[in-house]
Parts: sequence; C-alpha cells; structure tokens
Amino acid sequence: MATVVHLVFCRTRTLLLKDARATWEQLQWQYDDYMASLGPWEELEFVDYFETDYGEDDARWPFSRASMAAFFAGTDLVLDCPESVSD
Repeated sequence: MATVVHLVFCRTRTLLLKDARATWEQLQWQYDDYMASLGPWEELEFVDYFETDYGEDDARWPFSRASMAAFFAGTDLVLDCPESVSD
C-alpha cells in the first residue's frame, strides 16, 4: 500500500505529515498557526501539485524531489520546512 501524506500550510512553516486518518479539523487543532491543508495524497500527486503551482524546478518548491522521496520511503512522520513560508 502506498504511503499517503498531508501537506499542511501554517503561518510559520509548511509540513508534510504522515497521518492518513487526520481530517483538516484535526490538523487545525494540532497546529496553532494552521492555515490550510491538502491530502492525504501519494508522492506523485504532490509532485504534480508542486510542478503545477511552483514550476518544474524543485528549487522553488517547499520540499525538493529528493527530500520528498526520502520522506515517503522513510519512517519519519513529519517533514518540516520553516523557510517555505513567505511574508
């Protein structure tokens, strides 16, 4: 079975979160600075989303292709990108 992940946008950071059962309401309660979330999606769905919204160059994405691949394949439950939020 494929790993599915939520993309969580917060005021101070952007997260990938492995919790397929979480609803947006639960995520809102979990993160005080929650703004929005997408998913749960599989890795290729995130790649498609980032390519569409940020362009093909993953240097412009909140998470690189390599960091997402490692996250989806690994055991970590959260991938945090505090630098991804702009003012």
